[in-house]
Amino acid sequence: TGGGTVIQKCGEKFSEVLQVLVRISSLQAAFFTLDEALKITNRRVNALEHVVIPRILSIITYIKRELEEVEREAFFRLKKVQDTKKKVAIRNAAQKAQEKAKAEAKAGITAEVGVEEEEGDSALADYVEGEGENQEEDEGDVVF
Repeated sequence: TGGGTVIQKCGEKFSEVLQVLVRISSLQAAFFTLDEALKITNRRVNALEHVVIPRILSIITYIKRELEEVEREAFFRLKKVQDTKKKVAIRNAAQKAQEKAKAEAKAGITAEVGVEEEEGDSALADYVEGEGENQEEDEGDVVF
């Protein structure tokens, strides 16, 4: 009966080894699954590093350049509008000065003073009118 106990112990050891083997095989399957997930993650990381991130950075650079260009255009338009307003103000001031000189001349203020002012205003008006003509030609080049 010594052989029966040995066979029984062998059966128990076989059961223990079988349980350990099942556990090892389940761990091995989990490792394979984990390895596949790791490979997929590495491919995604590489795609992000070498494709997606550089593409996004180039898009950001492009957007920055476009915004800078829009800002320059807006600044140019602002300066153009300010210049136009300034020319209109000079033209209006010249016209008012001419009208005032004519009114003074008609009112009988000394002829000598009236002539000097009229000549100065006329030269200013001619200058302003000449700029107005050039302005109309230049406005054709403005991009809005």
